[in-house]
Amino acid sequence: MAQSSLQTIFKKTEKGMLALKVRDHALSFKLRSLLIMVDGIKTIEQLGQVTTSGAEIQEHIDLLQEQEYVQVVSMPAASSNTVNVEQQAPTAIVAPATQTTALPSLQTAIRQSTKSLIDLLGPNSDSLCMQLEKCKSIDQYNERILAFRKVISGMRNETIANDFVKNAIL
Repeated sequence: MAQSSLQTIFKKTEKGMLALKVRDHALSFKLRSLLIMVDGIKTIEQLGQVTTSGAEIQEHIDLLQEQEYVQVVSMPAASSNTVNVEQQAPTAIVAPATQTTALPSLQTAIRQSTKSLIDLLGPNSDSLCMQLEKCKSIDQYNERILAFRKVISGMRNETIANDFVKNAIL
């Protein structure tokens, strides 16, 4: 399969979500971690910065795509298309930018919390990470983080759970 650009965005397929839910043993730890992080928002480059896949990100994402665990959401636009869009509808570009001003911090928090959960709980973090990926607002995110305190406390200890919440809450 041809390599995707580092700016390509992928999302989980139904098969990918099912593989995480049933803990498909065909996925290695690195592939599982990467699949958890795939959310339809982060580019391949961003995923490479926050996953254990590191330099192997391209190879791993291609493997997940070949096995139909992920699919392309968007690829980088050609520079000529970008110019045409800006010339045709400048207001369409301004409106989404104002809408998404809060999203990067939420997306960053979700990414960091997901990485922390994977580091703390390993494969046991799958369902918690998937819950975080579904958060659409900061309030919803904070609510889930607070709920995770009890789970982390039970799996590790209360001090670790409190530290996680303190570092993750927005």
